[in-house]
Amino acid sequence: MPTKPPKAAPSDVFGLYRAWVAAWNRQDAAALAALFADSGTMVGLDAMEVQGPAEIKWYLGGLFSARATGPLVYAFEDIELFGADTAQLTVVVGAAPISGSRIGGSGVRLQWVVAGRASGTWRFLRMEDRAAGYGPEAEAFTRQLQSVVDSQLPPGDEWTVVVEPSDDT
Repeated sequence: MPTKPPKAAPSDVFGLYRAWVAAWNRQDAAALAALFADSGTMVGLDAMEVQGPAEIKWYLGGLFSARATGPLVYAFEDIELFGADTAQLTVVVGAAPISGSRIGGSGVRLQWVVAGRASGTWRFLRMEDRAAGYGPEAEAFTRQLQSVVDSQLPPGDEWTVVVEPSDDT
């Protein structure tokens, strides 16, 4: 009887997403783009779809040059593993305020991510960003992210973000 391939480990996929967050918080478009497969696609909040690392780097570089972003905070909502080399991840994500300590509901969004492993390396195959919307579900997502901020920030403190440009910008 043929042996089934082992399922992917959630920690592998979570590690890929954590690398995304670290590069985002550095506003490093090149590092973010490098996390995508050659044919990977990204759909931003503006519904623009870009494909491949070069277009993704261009898109994110433009985003970062247009405005400052606060550090990302996130909570893994769901993961589905499909065999050894494919996973789908749902993440509640928002930007912590550049100053202050309260997450604004309008900045909370959902990311749907499909990741694949080739030659032992995990890469994003597709990432879609969507606003979490309004109403009870969006409010619950905002509270969930605020608890992440509160757990990482001592009472009375505020986020202070210094964005250093990457070497290649």
